[in-house]
Amino acid sequence: MSAFENGVYFLTIEDYTAAEACFLRVTQEFPNCAEAWANLGMARLMAYCDKLNAEELRRLDIGQFVAGIRFRYAKMDGLRDNGMKKWQAAEDALMVAYKLKPKSTTILVGLGLAYLVCPERTDKRMLQADDFLARAYTSANSSENDLEPEALAALLINRGVVRIAKGDTDNGQGLIEKAGKIGKELDGADAIEVEQAVKFNTAMAQRAVGKNAQAIATLKSYLLSVPSSSPWWSVAYKAYFDLQMAMGAEPQSQESLTVKASQVRRQMAVKLANGKIVHVGESVKDVKDKLGTPASEMPDSSTGLNILSYPALGVTFITDTQEVVGLTLTGENSPVILVQEKGTNGKVLGEVRIGMTRDEVKTQTGVTDWISRKFTNISDERCYPYSPGLGIALIYGKGKNANVVVGILIGSIKAQGEEVVQR
Repeated sequence: MSAFENGVYFLTIEDYTAAEACFLRVTQEFPNCAEAWANLGMARLMAYCDKLNAEELRRLDIGQFVAGIRFRYAKMDGLRDNGMKKWQAAEDALMVAYKLKPKSTTILVGLGLAYLVCPERTDKRMLQADDFLARAYTSANSSENDLEPEALAALLINRGVVRIAKGDTDNGQGLIEKAGKIGKELDGADAIEVEQAVKFNTAMAQRAVGKNAQAIATLKSYLLSVPSSSPWWSVAYKAYFDLQMAMGAEPQSQESLTVKASQVRRQMAVKLANGKIVHVGESVKDVKDKLGTPASEMPDSSTGLNILSYPALGVTFITDTQEVVGLTLTGENSPVILVQEKGTNGKVLGEVRIGMTRDEVKTQTGVTDWISRKFTNISDERCYPYSPGLGIALIYGKGKNANVVVGILIGSIKAQGEEVVQR
């Protein structure tokens, strides 16, 4: 699998660090690939957006944006101190893409989103956001349109957010409604993200024109459909609370409007102790170039796969002849696996690490969907606790370590009698 395809997958599962590494590699090899530069910019932009908290979102003073923007294929030819640096790196990559492919609707949408969420909340940035999104909207109705349906919904929502922020509420609400219709045709995480953004921004539009009772009802529906750990939930609850108080009504408590997260981000990449990022789907050559010669390399006769061991870094690679199909983390130097809610700004719920006890796995990881599963891509007949949501399996020790995690499996590992379940 190419670095570009891997990067697209990592964008999809919201592993923005791994996505950035993949697209950076593509831009180094193919510096004229506009699609790679655009996706690199979006990976960086979403890494920036992912760290925004409720207070920072309130200071931006905009509606809930959507980031379903990426190229799936390519032709290979003022807030927190570091916020502006992260944002600038994203804009730099997007501008390279724009210069290479100035009529691309996808790139125009990406730049529009970048200026919409810029830490420098100025009229100039809002004008830039409005300009790029307006041009993208025109392009979306022309032969230059290269948007996937989820990206078209993102364009409509983000342009609607700008129009509402500029006081053009009717036009903004109309764009939001169009996005909602597209969202009904989507599925999975894209459908959920669009639906939530439509509800939030509909409420903001209703509030802007004085339809407070309708805004309150929409906000309650929103609060009951979004995890309370999301910073957007906090922004919405404050808007709901203020409207209720303004109308002389008693607001419901936060607890009564709280829902828990239902999905977590799947793990396919890890950052090692030496700062290098490795991931499933990476080529064997790239792994060796990055980490050097493995301490040992041997075939697994029972599976036909190869095992590359780097004990000093706490990682072993399970590979076929060309690429990594799985990782096994072992030892005190192995990286920690963060458990994070899906969606932009998803809350870190806990972590999985070597040395945890069974009780700690149950109480400290935030993962509850462990099931027992036997894998065929490793020469072992034991059953392992596997989390379908997180996409990892745990290896417990033997004897006195029978209740201690001694290994973590990550990757495209086939369960016995099944198709690939980790990817």
